[in-house]
Amino acid sequence: MGTTNQGFYPIFLRTRGTAGRMPSLWDLNLRFSYDVFKAQEVVRPRLTLDLFHVLNQHQAILVDERRYLSDDGAGNQTDPNPNYLKPILYQPAFSARLGAIVDF
Repeated sequence: MGTTNQGFYPIFLRTRGTAGRMPSLWDLNLRFSYDVFKAQEVVRPRLTLDLFHVLNQHQAILVDERRYLSDDGAGNQTDPNPNYLKPILYQPAFSARLGAIVDF
């Protein structure tokens, strides 16, 4: 995909869907909570542990699809992109959050 000299409109060099697909992605997030006081109190504190992106596959979720970076005055594609089909963005890394919730 490149750009024309008329603005930022893409030109598709291949028929859509014929250049391959990104791999399927999946994500798993978990929440664990613990009630500190089991009785019916006015204040009910609760501890929580959130786990984000468990079993992360570290897959690329976005690649650079621009085959050429510019064109000449006649609209011919020039200046091949050295980052063509290289990853731009990956799945988020595993992270955890510990928190406290107080209901009253």
